[in-house]
Amino acid sequence: MPESNDIREMSESLLSLLLSIKRVLVERPGDDELLDLITGHPEFASQTHELWDRLAVEQAIRMPLIERPSFATIEVGTFKTVLDLKQALTDGKFRISDWVNNLMGRPKFTLLTEPAKLDLYMASNAELGYPNGCSVRESFEALEKIGAVKLPPEAGAQYRLQYADQFLGEWRLMYMDPITDSNDTLWVFDVGRHDDGPWLSCYCADPDDFCNGDEVWVFARLARMLALLAL
Repeated sequence: MPESNDIREMSESLLSLLLSIKRVLVERPGDDELLDLITGHPEFASQTHELWDRLAVEQAIRMPLIERPSFATIEVGTFKTVLDLKQALTDGKFRISDWVNNLMGRPKFTLLTEPAKLDLYMASNAELGYPNGCSVRESFEALEKIGAVKLPPEAGAQYRLQYADQFLGEWRLMYMDPITDSNDTLWVFDVGRHDDGPWLSCYCADPDDFCNGDEVWVFARLARMLALLAL
């Protein structure tokens, strides 16, 4: 059963939502018939949920980076071995680049030992002050200034698994300690979708490598990462 504080918060949120809906209806008086048609539509619920999701993302983007809410929550620490994680990606029919296979076999690719939830945040290089792009070093410095915290190594793979319905053409770079491949090149994971399906790929992350202004970084916040490190 929900705690009393949870119920109170739910009630306050519901009241706020109802008041907002009332304000919208007041702006269109005499539309009772139209309202009946809308609420009777077989896709009313699903399309309303899609609208909420879209408006929430748009409103979050308008907020200052330091105040921006989490856009997603993933579970980490849910696999005992790297082989288990790889098999889950294969079973989910996610495409994995050769570089990723290399990185997941490196000593620095480690898994958390206990399950935990991790809130994710995002910001583009343009939002970080580099609309024309910048070096990886400059991206990392800008992320640090807004309080971003690096993700654990497995976060990219977990995000790929748990975000199967990613939009076509959308790519997200993981803000993490870059992992060196067998050729001594530094990489971070890159989660996206091409025409041929969802991918777990990686992005060259030597400090002087260039990132476009529209590249988006995914990161954590301090409080939650401290809790994970305490597990």
